[in-house]
Amino acid sequence: MVLVGVVLFAAGCADTTRPESVFMGTLNVVVTDDGVGSPASFRGRLSADLRVSISRNGTDWISLGGPRQVDLELQSAGAAIRLHPDIDVPAGTYPYLRLNGGWGVARIEGGAEIEGRVLHDPVHLRVGDERLSIETRLPTAIFVAPGSNMTLAIDLNSEAWTSPDNLDAGRVSSADVETSLSVRAHERLPVLFVPPPERRA
Repeated sequence: MVLVGVVLFAAGCADTTRPESVFMGTLNVVVTDDGVGSPASFRGRLSADLRVSISRNGTDWISLGGPRQVDLELQSAGAAIRLHPDIDVPAGTYPYLRLNGGWGVARIEGGAEIEGRVLHDPVHLRVGDERLSIETRLPTAIFVAPGSNMTLAIDLNSEAWTSPDNLDAGRVSSADVETSLSVRAHERLPVLFVPPPERRA
Protein backbone atom coordinates (compact mmCIF):
# COMPACT_ATOMS: atom_id res chain seq x y z
CA MET A 1 0.00 0.00 0.00
CA VAL A 2 2.88 2.37 0.78
CA LEU A 3 4.44 1.66 -2.63
CA VAL A 4 1.17 2.41 -4.42
CA GLY A 5 0.90 5.70 -2.57
CA VAL A 6 4.41 6.72 -3.58
CA VAL A 7 3.75 5.88 -7.22
CA LEU A 8 0.53 7.87 -7.26
CA PHE A 9 2.21 10.83 -5.62
CA ALA A 10 5.05 10.76 -8.17
CA ALA A 11 2.57 10.59 -11.03
CA GLY A 12 0.69 13.54 -9.61
CA CYS A 13 3.90 15.57 -9.42
CA ALA A 14 4.78 14.71 -13.03
CA ASP A 15 1.38 15.93 -14.18
CA THR A 16 2.11 19.44 -12.92
CA THR A 17 4.48 20.10 -15.86
CA ARG A 18 2.02 19.09 -18.58
CA PRO A 19 -0.19 22.21 -18.77
CA GLU A 20 2.85 24.41 -19.45
CA SER A 21 4.12 22.27 -22.36
CA VAL A 22 0.66 22.21 -23.94
CA PHE A 23 1.02 25.92 -24.77
CA MET A 24 4.47 25.59 -26.37
CA GLY A 25 5.74 24.55 -29.78
CA THR A 26 9.24 23.75 -31.04
CA LEU A 27 10.97 25.70 -33.83
CA ASN A 28 13.98 24.66 -35.87
CA VAL A 29 15.47 27.44 -38.06
CA VAL A 30 17.22 26.72 -41.37
CA VAL A 31 18.65 29.12 -43.96
CA THR A 32 18.91 28.25 -47.63
CA ASP A 33 19.36 29.77 -51.08
CA ASP A 34 17.82 27.12 -53.27
CA GLY A 35 17.76 28.90 -56.63
CA VAL A 36 14.62 27.05 -57.74
CA GLY A 37 13.14 28.78 -60.79
CA SER A 38 15.99 31.28 -60.96
CA PRO A 39 16.66 32.78 -64.43
CA ALA A 40 20.23 33.57 -63.37
CA SER A 41 23.08 31.10 -63.72
CA PHE A 42 25.81 31.45 -61.14
CA ARG A 43 27.56 29.83 -58.23
CA GLY A 44 28.89 31.45 -55.12
CA ARG A 45 28.99 31.51 -51.34
CA LEU A 46 27.77 33.83 -48.60
CA SER A 47 29.71 34.28 -45.39
CA ALA A 48 27.84 36.10 -42.62
CA ASP A 49 26.83 35.89 -38.99
CA LEU A 50 23.06 35.71 -38.64
CA ARG A 51 20.40 35.45 -35.97
CA VAL A 52 16.60 35.28 -36.17
CA SER A 53 13.85 36.62 -33.92
CA ILE A 54 10.06 36.50 -34.24
CA SER A 55 7.30 38.68 -32.83
CA ARG A 56 3.53 38.73 -32.47
CA ASN A 57 3.25 42.52 -32.49
CA GLY A 58 6.48 43.91 -33.95
CA THR A 59 7.52 45.24 -30.52
CA ASP A 60 8.17 42.28 -28.24
CA TRP A 61 10.68 39.89 -29.81
CA ILE A 62 11.58 36.28 -29.10
CA SER A 63 15.18 35.48 -30.04
CA LEU A 64 15.50 32.01 -31.56
CA GLY A 65 19.21 31.81 -30.79
CA GLY A 66 22.49 33.68 -30.68
CA PRO A 67 24.42 34.87 -33.76
CA ARG A 68 25.95 32.10 -35.85
CA GLN A 69 28.62 32.35 -38.51
CA VAL A 70 27.41 30.67 -41.68
CA ASP A 71 29.10 29.76 -44.94
CA LEU A 72 26.21 29.12 -47.30
CA GLU A 73 26.42 27.84 -50.86
CA LEU A 74 24.30 30.06 -53.07
CA GLN A 75 21.83 28.80 -55.68
CA SER A 76 21.92 25.26 -54.37
CA ALA A 77 18.71 23.44 -53.48
CA GLY A 78 20.57 20.93 -51.35
CA ALA A 79 22.52 23.42 -49.25
CA ALA A 80 20.54 24.31 -46.13
CA ILE A 81 22.19 25.38 -42.88
CA ARG A 82 20.62 24.85 -39.49
CA LEU A 83 20.95 28.30 -37.99
CA HIS A 84 19.75 27.71 -34.43
CA PRO A 85 19.19 24.65 -32.24
CA ASP A 86 15.60 23.64 -31.57
CA ILE A 87 13.86 26.09 -29.26
CA ASP A 88 10.50 26.02 -27.51
CA VAL A 89 8.35 29.13 -28.05
CA PRO A 90 4.83 30.02 -26.90
CA ALA A 91 2.21 28.74 -29.32
CA GLY A 92 0.57 31.44 -31.41
CA THR A 93 0.76 33.50 -34.59
CA TYR A 94 3.92 35.45 -35.41
CA PRO A 95 3.56 37.91 -38.34
CA TYR A 96 6.94 39.59 -37.78
CA LEU A 97 10.46 38.35 -38.43
CA ARG A 98 13.83 39.91 -37.72
CA LEU A 99 17.06 38.76 -39.39
CA ASN A 100 20.20 40.55 -38.32
CA GLY A 101 23.91 40.29 -37.73
CA GLY A 102 27.10 41.82 -38.97
CA TRP A 103 27.35 42.55 -42.67
CA GLY A 104 28.27 39.57 -44.83
CA VAL A 105 30.26 38.90 -47.97
CA ALA A 106 28.92 37.11 -51.04
CA ARG A 107 31.48 35.79 -53.52
CA ILE A 108 30.10 35.18 -57.01
CA GLU A 109 32.31 32.88 -59.06
CA GLY A 110 33.65 33.82 -62.48
CA GLY A 111 31.66 32.52 -65.43
CA ALA A 112 28.33 33.59 -63.93
CA GLU A 113 25.62 34.90 -66.24
CA ILE A 114 23.28 37.44 -64.66
CA GLU A 115 20.63 39.23 -66.71
CA GLY A 116 22.60 38.57 -69.89
CA ARG A 117 25.85 39.77 -68.39
CA VAL A 118 28.75 37.33 -68.10
CA LEU A 119 31.21 37.76 -65.23
CA HIS A 120 34.64 36.64 -66.35
CA ASP A 121 36.18 37.14 -62.90
CA PRO A 122 34.88 36.53 -59.36
CA VAL A 123 32.93 39.40 -57.81
CA HIS A 124 32.63 40.16 -54.09
CA LEU A 125 29.51 41.83 -52.73
CA ARG A 126 29.17 43.35 -49.30
CA VAL A 127 25.76 42.27 -47.98
CA GLY A 128 24.13 44.71 -45.57
CA ASP A 129 24.78 48.32 -44.72
CA GLU A 130 26.85 49.03 -41.61
CA ARG A 131 25.31 45.76 -40.47
CA LEU A 132 22.67 43.42 -41.83
CA SER A 133 19.39 44.45 -40.21
CA ILE A 134 16.03 43.26 -41.51
CA GLU A 135 12.71 43.64 -39.73
CA THR A 136 9.67 42.73 -41.76
CA ARG A 137 6.00 41.82 -41.60
CA LEU A 138 5.54 38.51 -43.37
CA PRO A 139 2.90 38.02 -46.11
CA THR A 140 1.99 34.76 -44.37
CA ALA A 141 2.40 34.71 -40.60
CA ILE A 142 4.26 31.92 -38.83
CA PHE A 143 1.78 29.79 -36.90
CA VAL A 144 3.13 27.67 -34.06
CA ALA A 145 0.53 25.17 -32.88
CA PRO A 146 0.59 23.83 -29.30
CA GLY A 147 2.78 20.74 -29.13
CA SER A 148 4.00 21.18 -32.73
CA ASN A 149 7.51 20.57 -34.03
CA MET A 150 8.09 23.14 -36.78
CA THR A 151 10.82 24.02 -39.26
CA LEU A 152 11.18 27.71 -40.13
CA ALA A 153 12.91 27.86 -43.54
CA ILE A 154 14.35 31.18 -44.74
CA ASP A 155 15.31 31.35 -48.42
CA LEU A 156 17.65 34.27 -49.21
CA ASN A 157 16.84 34.17 -52.96
CA SER A 158 20.20 35.63 -53.96
CA GLU A 159 19.16 35.63 -57.62
CA ALA A 160 16.98 38.65 -56.79
CA TRP A 161 19.74 40.77 -55.23
CA THR A 162 22.68 39.92 -57.46
CA SER A 163 21.54 42.56 -59.95
CA PRO A 164 23.90 44.34 -62.39
CA ASP A 165 23.55 47.56 -60.38
CA ASN A 166 24.58 45.79 -57.16
CA LEU A 167 27.42 44.02 -58.94
CA ASP A 168 28.73 47.39 -60.17
CA ALA A 169 28.37 48.93 -56.70
CA GLY A 170 29.95 45.94 -54.97
CA ARG A 171 27.29 45.93 -52.27
CA VAL A 172 23.76 44.81 -51.47
CA SER A 173 21.58 46.83 -49.11
CA SER A 174 19.56 45.29 -46.28
CA ALA A 175 16.45 46.55 -48.08
CA ASP A 176 17.35 44.54 -51.20
CA VAL A 177 17.79 41.38 -49.12
CA GLU A 178 14.52 42.03 -47.27
CA THR A 179 12.45 42.30 -50.45
CA SER A 180 13.99 39.06 -51.72
CA LEU A 181 13.40 36.87 -48.66
CA SER A 182 10.85 34.09 -48.61
CA VAL A 183 9.88 32.44 -45.33
CA ARG A 184 8.01 29.19 -44.89
CA ALA A 185 7.06 27.32 -41.73
CA HIS A 186 6.01 23.70 -41.89
CA GLU A 187 5.49 20.80 -39.53
CA ARG A 188 8.39 18.39 -39.22
CA LEU A 189 7.00 14.93 -39.79
CA PRO A 190 8.35 11.95 -37.83
CA VAL A 191 10.29 9.33 -39.73
CA LEU A 192 7.89 6.51 -40.48
CA PHE A 193 8.94 2.89 -40.17
CA VAL A 194 8.13 0.94 -43.30
CA PRO A 195 8.28 -2.82 -42.71
CA PRO A 196 10.25 -4.84 -45.28
CA PRO A 197 8.22 -6.90 -47.73
CA GLU A 198 7.41 -10.40 -46.66
CA ARG A 199 9.65 -13.04 -48.04
CA ARG A 200 8.03 -16.03 -49.55
CA ALA A 201 9.67 -19.41 -49.54
